[in-house]
Amino acid sequence: MRNFNKHIQKRYRKYRECFPNLSHLSLPSLLFIILLSFQSCQRSTQAPSKGDEFYTQASEMASEGNFPKTYQLLRKAYASYQEERNEEGMASAWIAMAQIKTEDNQFDSALYYVDQALPLQVSDSMHSALLSEKGAIYTIMGEMKEGMRYFRQAIKEGGKAYYGEDKAVSCGNAAIAYRRLGMPDSACYFLEEGIKEAKAVNDDEDLAFLYNNLATSLATLGRQDEALDASQEAYEAAVRADDMTEKLSALSNKGFILLKKGEVKKSIQQLETILPQIDSIQHYSLELKTLSYLLQAYLVQDDTQKINYYLNICEQLVKQVPSKGINAVALLQTMADIKLKKEDYVGALSTLKQVDSAALSNGTYPRDIYLKQRAICAAGLGNFQRAYNLSIEAAAVNDTLRGENVQRQLSELTQQLKAQERETEIARLNKTAARRQLYIAISTMSFIILALLVSSYIYWRRRREAQAQAHKYVEGLEKERARFARELHDGACNELLGIGMSISTQTANTDEVASRISQLRDTLRNISHELMPPQFDTATLDEILNYYLQHIQSPTLTIHFSSQGDFSTLPKHIAYELYRITQEAVGNIISHASATEAQVEITCNPKEVALTISDNGQNHSSLNAQAPSGGIGLQSIHDRAKSIDASLNISNTNPGHQLTVHKRISAKMRKEG
Repeated sequence: MRNFNKHIQKRYRKYRECFPNLSHLSLPSLLFIILLSFQSCQRSTQAPSKGDEFYTQASEMASEGNFPKTYQLLRKAYASYQEERNEEGMASAWIAMAQIKTEDNQFDSALYYVDQALPLQVSDSMHSALLSEKGAIYTIMGEMKEGMRYFRQAIKEGGKAYYGEDKAVSCGNAAIAYRRLGMPDSACYFLEEGIKEAKAVNDDEDLAFLYNNLATSLATLGRQDEALDASQEAYEAAVRADDMTEKLSALSNKGFILLKKGEVKKSIQQLETILPQIDSIQHYSLELKTLSYLLQAYLVQDDTQKINYYLNICEQLVKQVPSKGINAVALLQTMADIKLKKEDYVGALSTLKQVDSAALSNGTYPRDIYLKQRAICAAGLGNFQRAYNLSIEAAAVNDTLRGENVQRQLSELTQQLKAQERETEIARLNKTAARRQLYIAISTMSFIILALLVSSYIYWRRRREAQAQAHKYVEGLEKERARFARELHDGACNELLGIGMSISTQTANTDEVASRISQLRDTLRNISHELMPPQFDTATLDEILNYYLQHIQSPTLTIHFSSQGDFSTLPKHIAYELYRITQEAVGNIISHASATEAQVEITCNPKEVALTISDNGQNHSSLNAQAPSGGIGLQSIHDRAKSIDASLNISNTNPGHQLTVHKRISAKMRKEG
């Protein structure tokens, strides 16, 4: 498994040269040493901080193999970075501590440190590195599915910031997880992606790592010639990078591929040649893999002596590594197969007991193979009932054999009957679903048609009502024009005719003519005031009403006016309609009420405007809302009140009448007005 920090592999040889006393350490033991040193070098170009100083000291302690002191210094580095609010530094400290715990097989603690770093606000490349580190931990634990998930997330979330060597290593690690889960095609895809990234930055170390994994995946798919080419590419890249681990891994893979091609002797020769070199660098994972290949080769040759020799080595080696590691699980499977072939059922059971439950649950050790191996052991030891039960369980796992031939036939018949029942049920459900969909479609169309009809009817009614209102309004205007025309004809014109006739006589009374002209002028002034639109741009409603009412000339009616409130923010269209309502109401009182006094009151506050007009006159249909023959003026008042959505109330007060108009005003209306 390639850790996310690929610089560990790159600088392995360099640190062996710089620190000869570290030659006894394994490559995994240097995992966090190189991480610390590399990141310390990165910080050397910046102004040193307290956190950087602790980090550098931790690197020095790691190079001396003093891991407890290294861990303490990393904790101090983290605390200092936290005070400095350097979240990038905090994340690097968490990763280093996680790798120390991973080296010590304390995987829960390692995962804890990575989870603490993930929420930090760091660069995209650092975030992807954290995800990749978490995937590496899970994969080392044997949790292939979880590891694969985090590798993919690292590649996806890193985006453009995650490229080159970092992405190449993540792709390689993801490929390992895919291969162990029995998905070699997906493994090949990720390996090819990783190779592209490594080639783009001329990274021979990662190229060797990726080509080695590609060779294994291709061999699993039976593409042996392509696998040999890939192992050769891996070997050449490892030689260029002077990477002994990957070079030996390429030679080990070549031995495995030769075995797959049937060239057993060449395979054994290849594997036995490199085994001492692997042992010298104490790379246990690679040694486990190579021993597994050797055992398979000698099993083909049926060389009992060599098999026993290497089995003893494997027994000792497996005890030194976690039983759920990738290569350890693969070796346990090979050892169990060999012991079963030798009919060493007790030994095989002992080997199978070493298989971790996690390896079975996540697919690292195929469960059906595990159950079959245990079934063979049980049968070999005479426990046939147990063997039968395990065989049935194994068959259920992979949906293949179900026991004896009769049992298989019965199962097949049962499956056929169930399949037929399912097909019948599916056909019935499809028919029911089709019928339901038809009903839904019909109901939906009916609803749409009904909605269209209702909408059309409502539109038609509203249009008719609007037309009726418009017609009524126009009719009112025309009648108003006719009324003013009659008043001008019957009043002003006749009066002018009389004045003209008086002037034409020789006996005309000058004072009487002047008086009649003055009365005519007052009449025309009243008509002009009623026709003239109010100028709300220069005056408020209360001022315009006061002016209008003061200039009404009526010998029999006294009009009292009062106002209260601020009318400056009253919307113009509301003021206009209230003004016209007042004109119409006062005109009706003068014309029809025979009143001697009238009161016009108007109040305005931020929420409402109210108009009250009352008189002490006689009841008349033009003034009574309940009268069946209410006049045009009254209808005009109703229409104007309705146009501004105001409430209107007209009542008899005995004597007289009272008209009230209330209109609520919102803040939005005042702003727009």
